[in-house]
Amino acid sequence: MVFDLLPQEGPDPIHIFDQNCLLLLDESRQYLEHLEKCFSQQNFKTISHTCGRLGLRTAQESLPDCILINSQLIDMDGIDLCRRIVDDSQTCGIPVIVMGKSADDSLIQQARAAGCQFYVAKPIDPKAIIFLVNESIADARSWICD
Repeated sequence: MVFDLLPQEGPDPIHIFDQNCLLLLDESRQYLEHLEKCFSQQNFKTISHTCGRLGLRTAQESLPDCILINSQLIDMDGIDLCRRIVDDSQTCGIPVIVMGKSADDSLIQQARAAGCQFYVAKPIDPKAIIFLVNESIADARSWICD
């Protein structure tokens, strides 16, 4: 019957996730404020910390849609934090993007080995990082089964 092909009543899948949640972790409060501003203009909810331990706890409790981690945080190495997030059964499905001060091949390899989806060298083009975050979230959601 033709009516079977019409969409069923219910939430529009495009609007189920109206506001993405993003966890931002960087040693610089000033840089975090810059990222918060960029992402809030794109309708993202942001949570930010300068400490890795607090970031890990927040990731486990809040389960954000994506996590951006600087390679160096105040209290720990960002790549080690990435590894902990990826290895944790609660947070392993959250895409992680590592940011670093250089595009050094060994640092990129360490970040990728830790399980990050992307590595981005600073300074970061706001349009590029927003694109990568959106791609990461879309890819993670493509694995969700109904």
